[in-house]
Amino acid sequence: PPAMHQVEQAVEGLFAIMHRQECGVSELLAANIANAIRIHSSSGGSSNLMMHIIGAMVYAGYNFTLDHLEAIARQCEIPDLFDYSLTEGRDIYALAQQCCSGQIRGMETLIYELTRNGVPMDLDAPTVTGQTWRERLSDTTGLSADGVTDNPIILSSPKRSFSGVDVLRGNFFNNAVVKISGMSTTQLNHFDDKAAFVLYFENEEEANRKLLDVDFMQELKANRVFPAEHMKRMAIYNSSECSVQELEDIAYPELFDLMTDREWMRLAVIIAGQGPEAFGMPEMFTPMQYINGHRKLKRLATLISDGRYSGVTFGAAVGHMTPEAFHGGGLLYLQHGDLLHLQFRARRIDLLDQKAFELGLIEGYQGDIRSGRSDLGEERLLRMRGRQKLVAASNRMRDCTDASRGVVPMGIALEADRDWVREA
Repeated sequence: PPAMHQVEQAVEGLFAIMHRQECGVSELLAANIANAIRIHSSSGGSSNLMMHIIGAMVYAGYNFTLDHLEAIARQCEIPDLFDYSLTEGRDIYALAQQCCSGQIRGMETLIYELTRNGVPMDLDAPTVTGQTWRERLSDTTGLSADGVTDNPIILSSPKRSFSGVDVLRGNFFNNAVVKISGMSTTQLNHFDDKAAFVLYFENEEEANRKLLDVDFMQELKANRVFPAEHMKRMAIYNSSECSVQELEDIAYPELFDLMTDREWMRLAVIIAGQGPEAFGMPEMFTPMQYINGHRKLKRLATLISDGRYSGVTFGAAVGHMTPEAFHGGGLLYLQHGDLLHLQFRARRIDLLDQKAFELGLIEGYQGDIRSGRSDLGEERLLRMRGRQKLVAASNRMRDCTDASRGVVPMGIALEADRDWVREA
């Protein structure tokens, strides 16, 4: 724990900056937002913070969106400098011990190592101590991550050249996020540039029931949910190990088993109706854990939702999709058997044209899915409104912005008109 002289120093520093204009909350946020985004990315990233960083800027009065956050994050490649693990003795408690013992200096160490790795950090930005980062880093005692020799969490040499949370876009939604740092390079390769069948669920409870059903995969096979021709084309595109001729005479049950056993099939588990206004944007930790705990599904499935995720979620988990299904987003209109093109490195997920897919072509759907399935959408919306009554009216999130604007009350967002770029 900090010594008394350190506490006194911190309190004195706080009072010293109270009347300095550049140390006001709004000014500190604008001056440090790029630093914050790069620190967030390099330390493993948090999909929840993708909302909260935006929300903090909006509450500070700035017109700041996910587009602004993404633009900053993509100005330079941000390496993975955080070797965090809940199971290998590298958790937050261990990090606190390393800091309190003087081996490293936490945030200052991370900023120092980012600078050493070529990431452009604004060292002249003011901080809550009243000093700039440059002034705080001028004392190099315990500054390097190399001060920890046993099980380091903050690293001086990157685990890999990229990290954090990526923003995705597609032809049936505006944006979504995926925690790339939660996917190993092997897993990223396994799901990137793959065609996937949609498995649609209207809410989390419905998804959990099916994901826990030991007969779920057999049920999909027995009901022939996925057309045989689509499975053959998916096998060819996802594996490059076979041809249409080789699969021509295989019966449906054998083809389905071959697709799952050889891991040629990909599944996009869609959980809609979980957005801020629909149901308060709960964490999709449980269904993602069910997928990760399933011997076959964890190798085949990604989860896509307008809900959010727990900080300990790992795997191909896409969340925060906007517009949310409750507001007529594309998620509302998807159904079992639709085809998606997963392109994590290209930061896209697109709904595919099924007729083109049957010809072996990967082409985005050009039609209007909303008008073509309007009746289906209305039926689902009615059920979502009924499900809302499970939450007391006083506890529902009404008239708030979507995830790309921080999920803040609309009244706050309308007042956030400061240009953070100009004022920073």
